[in-house]
Parts: sequence; structure tokens; C-alpha cells
Amino acid sequence: MLKTLLKTLKLRSKRALGVFAALLALVAFGSPHTALPNRLNDIFAGLPLKRRAEPVSVDLLEGVRSGRVMVALTFGQSNAANSGETRYSSKRRVYNFYRGKLYRARDPLLGATGRGGSVWTRLGDRLIAAGYYDAVVFVPLAVGNTPIARWTTGGDLHVGVLEAVRAVQVQGLSITHLLWHQGESDRGTP
Repeated sequence: MLKTLLKTLKLRSKRALGVFAALLALVAFGSPHTALPNRLNDIFAGLPLKRRAEPVSVDLLEGVRSGRVMVALTFGQSNAANSGETRYSSKRRVYNFYRGKLYRARDPLLGATGRGGSVWTRLGDRLIAAGYYDAVVFVPLAVGNTPIARWTTGGDLHVGVLEAVRAVQVQGLSITHLLWHQGESDRGTP
């Protein structure tokens, strides 16, 4: 029956199938913040992001390695993962570290699930404006609807944390802050 429905709707691309599956899950389970399966985030994460992002120059990366620089690993669930209602592009020296490269920070940040805005782009601008740092680098890893257990040693997301730390170090940077934002996934558990 599902095959017939997909044929009728002419959903042939991976993107269309993913969006259709997500909509079916929303209808079946309600709000994305309640009982959606963990794999739904993987469906969204696998869809191509319609955004052109060019890495910054090597000279700029050299400049970020010196001075008062905050390098923050941002992880947790949806509130840390581009789930805000409005997108924002940083106006100052705020960057997004992703897969070994540095990008100017603009929502949605590369590396986290979600396609909306984030708190991090705005935070970076405010920290620089207040004079705390000369530059801010965010390393987003957040995945919506994830319980804390998936991030701990032995959890399936823990390896990604370790890989991100190593990738940052290879570029001559050091993580200075860990910014965790947990939502509702663990509510009701001791």
C-alpha cells in the first residue's frame, strides 16, 4: 500500500521521501518534541541542506588561532540543534567549525540537526560585543530528541564528540567551553 501511495504521489527523490516520512511521523506521533522515533532526526539530517557555505580563508583561520578566542562544543538536543523559529547570521567574528573547516556562522549551523535558528549565532555576537572574546568558534553536534544516555560513554553519539574534539585539535585550536542544552527527552527519568 505504501509503495502505491508513493508512486501516486510521485515521490522519487531521497529528499521528497524523507520529508514525506517526516510528515507521516508527525501525523502519527504528534509534536516532534514528544514521541517521535530517534531515527526521524537521522532522516532530516540526511537531507541535503540548500545552503551554500564556503570555508573561510587559511589566513583567517590563522587569525582565529591567536588572541582571545572561545571554541565551544555545542551539544544536547533540539534547543541546541537549530530548532529556533528565526535564523540569524552573525555580524562579528563568529564561526562554525564543521568537518575540519571554518565557516562564517549563520543559521542553521552546520553539524547539528534542525533547519531553523540557533541560540549560538546570537550568543557569539553578544560575547564579542561585550568584549569577552575577539572571536568565537562553535562546533555544533546537537541532535534533536536525544536522551543523555546516547551522549555518554558507550552511547552512539559519544564517538562523534571525540571525533569533533580531535578535528578541532588538528586545526590547531582547543575546545575552551562545553555548552550543553538538554530538553524534554529525559523528563520523567530519575
